[in-house]
Amino acid sequence: MADCIFCRIVKGDLPLKPTFVSFITHGLAVNHAHIHILPRYREKEFVPDIKKFSAKELRETAALIHDAIEKK
Repeated sequence: MADCIFCRIVKGDLPLKPTFVSFITHGLAVNHAHIHILPRYREKEFVPDIKKFSAKELRETAALIHDAIEKK
C-alpha cells in the first residue's frame, strides 16, 4: 500500500494540510470504482464551500499534485 495516495495524504506525505480527510467510493453497478478523496479544513465541515477556479488555477493545482506524487 506504499502507493496509496489516500494513505499518503493522511500521513502528511503530500503538501496538503487538512484537519482530516474523508473519502467516498462509487461503483456498485459496474466492475470499477471511483474514489473521491476530500481534504477537510474545518472540523464541522461536511460539504466544502463551492469555489470557482480558472483553467490556469486548475492546471497549476494539477501540476502540484502530480509533482508531489512523483516525488515519492
